[in-house]
Amino acid sequence: MLLVVADNDPIYHDLINFIPVTFDLEILFKHPETLKGVLFTGGPDINPELYGHSNLWSGTSIRRDLLDLAVFKEAMKHKIPMFGICRGFQFINVMAGGTLIQHVDNHTSTHPTISFEGKVFMTSSTHHQLVNPPKSAYILAHSWEKRSSRYIYDGLAVPDIEIESAYFPNINAFGTQWHPEFDLESRNLEHDEDLESIYFFRRHLSLTITGAIKGKVTDYKVKTVKDCRKIYIGNGRRNFSLTQNYFGVGDEF
Repeated sequence: MLLVVADNDPIYHDLINFIPVTFDLEILFKHPETLKGVLFTGGPDINPELYGHSNLWSGTSIRRDLLDLAVFKEAMKHKIPMFGICRGFQFINVMAGGTLIQHVDNHTSTHPTISFEGKVFMTSSTHHQLVNPPKSAYILAHSWEKRSSRYIYDGLAVPDIEIESAYFPNINAFGTQWHPEFDLESRNLEHDEDLESIYFFRRHLSLTITGAIKGKVTDYKVKTVKDCRKIYIGNGRRNFSLTQNYFGVGDEF
């Protein structure tokens, strides 16, 4: 059985179609031995304090952070494999020792992604942050080409690549920045080439459970440009007009 940390949405039963899915958190605390894994799902940004950075461009939820932290702690206690989608991927990256690029642009539409084996496939993209993984991470996929025109990373940063998937061996966790459940709803189910982002997710989820996942440690780096913080946020504060334009009037952050 696999625990999904989300509201009861039937799409996860279709996405993870080879293991029974539950949304009952009590199972983790009362019967952890019945679980094959825990999946952290999408949601608001992670509080940068969790990775030691100032909040430059993050719309956070204390409630969600505390929930995910409690679930993570219990899963680690019982050595349960973990998985992440979008925010969930960013969360396990932070728990593994990584940080986040707090804002990118041009990641709001479907785009080509390339796996570490060299296979190119289309993935959904509905995020404004990117992972900066720890050195121990296996980079499994990244955007076919760099898409963003700017990177806000406790200042301005320029990553070598824009990571879309990784495995974190120190916590036995795998995730994707894209939403395979969105792809399942929008793709042509009669054409295999349209479903590779889903197959990729299912395959690596299964490999993480069995301990057979493969990857490689890369020399990926984020090059931070000093003193660029003032360009975007000035004196350590987010530019409200920019933030308002991004999140929309009335959104909570």
